[in-house]
Amino acid sequence: MKRPLLLPLLLALGASFGLTGCVSATAPTTYQLQWAAPAPALRSMTGTAVLLGPVMLPDYLKHPTLIQRQNDGSLSLDSTARWAGSLQDNVDRVLLHQLAGYLNSSRLVFYTDRQGFKHDIQAQVRIDRFDSGPQQAAVLEAQWHLVDAQGAQKANRIVRLQEKHGPTLADQVQAQSQLLQKLAEQLARDIQWTVLEAEASTKTRETSAKPKTTIVKKRDTEDKEANANKPANNAPVPVRTDMEVFRF
Repeated sequence: MKRPLLLPLLLALGASFGLTGCVSATAPTTYQLQWAAPAPALRSMTGTAVLLGPVMLPDYLKHPTLIQRQNDGSLSLDSTARWAGSLQDNVDRVLLHQLAGYLNSSRLVFYTDRQGFKHDIQAQVRIDRFDSGPQQAAVLEAQWHLVDAQGAQKANRIVRLQEKHGPTLADQVQAQSQLLQKLAEQLARDIQWTVLEAEASTKTRETSAKPKTTIVKKRDTEDKEANANKPANNAPVPVRTDMEVFRF
């Protein structure tokens, strides 16, 4: 009579052990890219409005799990590590904060928040590679285009950055953070040079226009003075009477 109760009891114990095993399984560690403390400004750009974006990531990075590059160049997923939130949002925030520090400006807006924002220059960034591995250095390959408010392309650049790291996944993520910081620094330098060139070009045009105006005014003055010294058409012309006459 007691045997029928044995099977349900064993099943309940088995389920209990199964649940305990699931709970005790190690949860994946989450990681997040970090921006550095405010860097000294390369040159204050408080008067320049900068629009950042779009910032495009390659398709292979659109995954919550960390990617590991192996020695043979292949890519694999590390089931023990995940990104804390969206990697795209993380990259966007790091670049925006680092640019604000290097430019010493708060007039930076990301592409998705551009509604009603009038920019002087736009930085379009495309990241083609951004990964690391247990025995592979962290590598960032990217290109960007700088476009003015009228849509004219002013500058473009292709860069490849590399950073060595320690043996842990935390070391890899730290190295990748440093790569983004370096990318922001180089992008800030390009933005500054582009703005400086535009300002210099404007000053040159203004300076070259001023002498022309001065010359015209000077010529007008000289013409008026010359006309004032000319005799009138109907004015009598004096006849010289002090001429000597020679007789032979």
